[in-house]
Amino acid sequence: MPAPGRNRILIWMCVLIAVNQLGFGSIVPVIALYARSFGVLQSAIGVAIGAYGLARFLIAVPAGQLADRLGRRNVLALGGLITAAGNLLCAYAPDFATFVVARFIAGAGAAFVVNTGQIVLADITTPAARGRVMAVYQGTFLFAVSVGPLPGGLLAEHYGLPAPFVAYAAAGTLAARRDRRASAVRHPDAAAHRPGRLRARVPHQLHGSGGAHRRAVQRDPDPRP
Repeated sequence: MPAPGRNRILIWMCVLIAVNQLGFGSIVPVIALYARSFGVLQSAIGVAIGAYGLARFLIAVPAGQLADRLGRRNVLALGGLITAAGNLLCAYAPDFATFVVARFIAGAGAAFVVNTGQIVLADITTPAARGRVMAVYQGTFLFAVSVGPLPGGLLAEHYGLPAPFVAYAAAGTLAARRDRRASAVRHPDAAAHRPGRLRARVPHQLHGSGGAHRRAVQRDPDPRP
């Protein structure tokens, strides 16, 4: 992919991951206090925190498989919507068990976004440029996580403990709506490979009489990225 197109996609992917991880960082100051508001023990608070990371671990491989089957932009949009749903459920959870399930859902959505973002960048870069591009992506990721607790704390202070979760859900929804713009990217060879579609090739030699010719039709077995 030419450098201008690659850089444009890199910028958008950094914006997308910044929104996602800024939201994650914003709930860091409140998650223990919010979990404690359900009247549970300290050990249970650890379960609520760990559910998010467990979901990211379990969903990582399925997220990559879905990105290959459904396409990058579809999975990015799906991840944004799942993240939004999980955090909205966190904000309005009626009990602690629901809160833990909601945390797991939010983690699953984050796994779709983070992993598919890396896949997109691997698609559009050559080995020579991949390290630099991934470093920019990871730097954005870490910066957003580190900055997020400040606005999260301010939101909780002025609007209550559920406020950072609501803000995270709203940002995730907005990002999901614009994901299809971001990832209008396919595998570099995607233009030549369409699964389940028929390609026509004109043979070098004409067949039949009177100059009439036939097209040789071949089905492409390669998977769509």
